[in-house]
Parts: sequence; C-alpha cells; structure tokens
Amino acid sequence: MGIEKPRVLYLTHEILEKKYKRVFLTVDWHIWIKDRDVDIKPCPVRFRLDGEKIITQYQALDEDDLLIHMGDIVDDEFYEFFDKEMQSGCFDEIFQDIKCHKILIRGNNDPVSADWLYEEQGFEIYDGVVVDDIVITHMPIDISMLNGLFNVHGHSHGHMHYWRVPYTKHLDLWDTAREPIPFDRAILDKKLDEYKDNIIDISHLHLQTKDEFMSWRGKPL
Repeated sequence: MGIEKPRVLYLTHEILEKKYKRVFLTVDWHIWIKDRDVDIKPCPVRFRLDGEKIITQYQALDEDDLLIHMGDIVDDEFYEFFDKEMQSGCFDEIFQDIKCHKILIRGNNDPVSADWLYEEQGFEIYDGVVVDDIVITHMPIDISMLNGLFNVHGHSHGHMHYWRVPYTKHLDLWDTAREPIPFDRAILDKKLDEYKDNIIDISHLHLQTKDEFMSWRGKPL
C-alpha cells in the first residue's frame, strides 16, 4: 500500500473575498485535555478551565464567515476515553452555537478515524490549505526550498525549537487566549515581526520527555 497523498485545498484571496464575509484562523484549542493528575482523578481527560471562554469568542462569528481551524481541537486521549456517543455530545456542546463555515486542517491530535465527528459539525477536512503564497498547516513544514512562500502554522506552542524550521518564513499562531485571528496579510506580517522579537529561542535537547518540556514551559493547562 502506497503513502496517501496529503489532501490540500488551493484557494486565492480573491476567491475567499467573493465567497465569505470574513476569514479567521485559529489553532491548538485542546478543549478536552489530558489530565496529568491521573493518579488522583479517575478520568484521564478533562474540559480545560478556560474552555468556555475560548468557545464564546467564536460564537460571535457570522454565518457568512469562514473559520480555518489549524488542528488539535482536543487531545487525542479524548478519543481513547470517550465512546462515540460521548464524543458527539461533547462536540455538539462546543460547536452548536458556532454558525460560521468551518475548515479543519488535521493536527497530530485529530485522527483520521474521527473525521466523521468533524463532518457531523459541518467541517471540511484537509491536511493543508494554500492561499496564494501562504501555506497553512498544523505542524510547521520546511519551505526553505520554496521561494516566496510563507508558512502559517500552530503546534509549536510558541517555541521556536520545539519544531526545528527557519522562523523567518514561519509564523506560529498559537496564543494562550486562542483568539480568532483575521486572515489578513498585514496582520500576519505584523504578528511575524512580533513573533521574531518575542520567541523563546532555546534548545530543548536537555528536556528528555514531553512532561519535562511542559513543566519547563510553565504554562497552565
């Protein structure tokens, strides 16, 4: 069996402007996350403490808007612990009042086996979206040989060396508030400048496990 080709959606800014009122990007909600206190609490996943606040921001989007979610809506333990009925119910609660058009760029926590769940909520599902010279993915990809392209992604959670790619052509859109980011080149360029100024530029080779990395990062889950 051969390797399946990535499913990529090719668009232009002109097409987006004609089809949608506004376009927004978001990534790495992790609304249901792994509970790291599993020795005390019986459930290995929990709804994140600021989950309702994150969701409320997207309920303000209009039906004519487009939301491009760049992956990792929940942690993958969500699919392991909850059966399909519970998964569907949880996603209904998350998306029932988010009425805009929705595209999911599948992340590393979004298994192919859960496509039915996203489709049930009206998502179109892709592995990447290309809009003119902007390549939108979940994980950063190496575009060093592709002149003129700009990779907008998530996954790195604000750390340059968590995923080793040249940051000059890459923008990690992760932020703690998970706000909807307007898909506007001027806004993305400004965010890239801020990203280069503020990036935590260290190597994590001394951190042997993911738990050590999360502990070092010091960010609340």
